[in-house]
Amino acid sequence: LGFSPGVLDGRAGKSLVAALKGFQETRGLPQTGEMDLTTLRALHPYAQWRPTQTIALTAAMLAGPFVNPLPKNPQLQAKLTTLGYR
Repeated sequence: LGFSPGVLDGRAGKSLVAALKGFQETRGLPQTGEMDLTTLRALHPYAQWRPTQTIALTAAMLAGPFVNPLPKNPQLQAKLTTLGYR
């Protein structure tokens, strides 16, 4: 919906709070920055939009390929077939 929660690490951080406050502000809700019942209800119409899904990592997925060291230069990174970082 255009509000970035920041790093997706399963933890509520400053970016998630800012995203929630932004969503709440655009919907005329109290800006708590928390996933409260009012916010959940406002998000409900968008529930069919599932931008992420949970997967089980396999040994093959964890095997790589990895690029080590990963070039810092974006032009060199662009030449790689993948940005497989460790």
